[in-house]
Amino acid sequence: MLVAAGLVLPSAVEKAVSELGYSVTLGSAAMAQDTRQPRKLPGLALKFTEDMAKVEEFINPPEPEDGKPAAKQDLPAAEKLLNSMEKKCKDKCNGYEMANIYNFMAYLAYEREDMKKTAFYYEKVVEQAPEIPWGLEEQTLLYLAKLYAGEEDYKKAIHYMDRYMNTVVSPNADAFYTKSTICYQMSDYDCSLKNVNTAVEMIEKAGFVAKEQWYNLQRGINNEREDYKQSLKSNIKLVKNYPKKSYWNDMASFYSLLEDNDKALAVMDAGFIGGTLTKEKQYLQLAQFLYQADAPYNAAMVIHKGMKANAIEQTEANLEKAGRYFLLAKEYKMAIDYLTRAGDKSDKGDIYSDVVGIYLAVEDLKGAIAMGKKALDKKGGLKKPGRLHYNMGSAYFEMKQFDAALKSLQKATEDRETKKLAEQWIKYVENEKDRYERLAEFYDK
Repeated sequence: MLVAAGLVLPSAVEKAVSELGYSVTLGSAAMAQDTRQPRKLPGLALKFTEDMAKVEEFINPPEPEDGKPAAKQDLPAAEKLLNSMEKKCKDKCNGYEMANIYNFMAYLAYEREDMKKTAFYYEKVVEQAPEIPWGLEEQTLLYLAKLYAGEEDYKKAIHYMDRYMNTVVSPNADAFYTKSTICYQMSDYDCSLKNVNTAVEMIEKAGFVAKEQWYNLQRGINNEREDYKQSLKSNIKLVKNYPKKSYWNDMASFYSLLEDNDKALAVMDAGFIGGTLTKEKQYLQLAQFLYQADAPYNAAMVIHKGMKANAIEQTEANLEKAGRYFLLAKEYKMAIDYLTRAGDKSDKGDIYSDVVGIYLAVEDLKGAIAMGKKALDKKGGLKKPGRLHYNMGSAYFEMKQFDAALKSLQKATEDRETKKLAEQWIKYVENEKDRYERLAEFYDK
């Protein structure tokens, strides 16, 4: 199509540029009044406009008349005609006419996926200023910034982005965001943060919500700068306007980094109830917070449910942690279950040894003895063997198995930690054994 007094703007290129991954609002740079002097554009020769119309027909064939076959696009013919026009124009065409030619050459180069040539011809377009409309110059500068960014030539991308922002009456929020993304790719985080903050502020002042990726960029940069307070502000906006499980869970992490554990716990607890927790780290972090808040049962149940949901791996460490929490909550049955399973995965007998003490607490003497034997059978040995032998001696004593009790207590004397107490118990057990045997003899008579 021919527009703006014969100026051709290939719409396909505008669409292509928008696919580079940036937010695009072409030709709407500002709501402010344009106080610039209008450009006096040179005219377009009649023969030139006729040839340009043919180029347009080659690229966008007209709708067929009834009964006639549709014409096919002929890009080689369009390119051949444009090359011929360029040669003829070198000495006699004005800047406005040359801009039309280069604009279409850029379009054809893009269709061939030749980004280098596309950028080259767009640069030729802007070279024709001031003999081209303000709008064409602005759009082409923005095309160039985004094309170079797509090719990862960020130095040129920022050059043309700055030219664009200095050319328009007043850059819009999209422009500031686009510049922010280019600065980010250049690792210029100060520039990136400044521009994305401006973009977000402009949108919010107008009474709207910024795009999700804008808040994400804000949050990411502040997070890299360890400015967690500002990261949290962006994250709260994401939770409010673009609710996702990940944003909810991240909010708890930011509160934790800011050492506001009460709010971190509240957010994570709500997430646990609402089903937003999905990762092992999140479950374990919540369990830790609950433990620190003097709620060991709740902490244990978080791990318990996390394992049921297959979100927490049943490793020795995780099983032991749940068992310890249940033990603190005096949920002895659950503590025995989890600690025994943890002991099964350990190459040492220390966890089994601890379970012996729990069995004694619930007065399950047979369970204590059986677990004690498992602890002694572990090849990895024990860090505190005296404690295990002492507890087993106590269990044997309660079962009136005095010889076994004395044997275990004698081994407990070999450990400095339990030596003194075990020696005292040995005397007591020997006395009880003697008394029990005399009573047995008396009743036998």
